[in-house]
This record gives sequence, structure tokens and C-alpha cells, in this order.
Amino acid sequence: GSSPACSQHTPQRRRSILEKQASVAAENSVICSFLHYMEKGGKGWHKAWFVVPENEPLVLYIYGAPQDVKAQRSLPLIGFEVGPPEAGERPDRRHVFKITQSHLSWYFSPETEELQRRWMAVLGRAGRGDTFCPGPTLSEDREMEEAPVAALGATAEPPESPQTRDKT
Repeated sequence: GSSPACSQHTPQRRRSILEKQASVAAENSVICSFLHYMEKGGKGWHKAWFVVPENEPLVLYIYGAPQDVKAQRSLPLIGFEVGPPEAGERPDRRHVFKITQSHLSWYFSPETEELQRRWMAVLGRAGRGDTFCPGPTLSEDREMEEAPVAALGATAEPPESPQTRDKT
């Protein structure tokens, strides 16, 4: 008899790897976003929150939502090939790409072309077994975000609005 694990009400002492705080993972992730996905042979598209953590850049975690504590699945990425869907497959969504490994195929559909490029780059690297070190682009972005805050503190004057001047 293979009874489902969820029927046993024993509290698990050892926390599962999948119990990752998705919100924390998002802050410390190589990439994370909503994606529509479909497994080969699956019926239709599903939407989920996908995260590749910085501390495990070769694993893709799949959450139901960004605030979920527990990942629904994890997918080790080493050995996966990333590419566009083949002409005959024609998935009915935009920006689709797929990852394949022997008999496994997953299709992903991000919201934008930019996300598609980023996901394909990250998953492509992971598939080759390259651990991702945040490059200069990431740290530049962070410095750019911090710089205006300091500048704002220096000149904290509200922009003049024409309405206040016209009042008589």
C-alpha cells in the first residue's frame, strides 16, 4: 500500500530542502519570476513562481506563489539543454523556450522577451554546470539604486507644481 505522505501527521523534525522561504530566496536569487510552464506530455499550461537561488544556482525551485514557504518541486538543472521550441511543437504562448534532458522536456513562457533572455541565459549556464557568480551588471545595478538615495537627501526640495503658483 502506498499511502500518501500527507496522511501521516507526524511533525517532521528535519526541514526539507524544499522548505525554502521563497521571499528570502527571491532576495538571494540569481533569477526569480512568474513563468507559465508545461511538461512534455502535460495537459496545458500552469503558472508558478520559479526561483534559482544564489546558494544553489544549479537548482530550479518551483513555488505556487512568491509568498509560499515550501517549494512544490525542485529541478536539478545540470545536463539540461536550453533552446527555442521546435517548429513542429508550436506552443500556444509567446516567448516560449524549452529545456530538455534525455526524455524530459519542460516548456516555459515568461511574460516578456527580456525575461525570456535572462531565464535562457541562467538556465543555459546551469545546464552546463557553471555556477553563476553575479557579474558586474548586477552589482552596478545595486550601486545605481543606492546613489540616487544619497542625492535625494542632499536636495530634499519638492518639485514645484504649477497648481500652487496659479492659486489667487
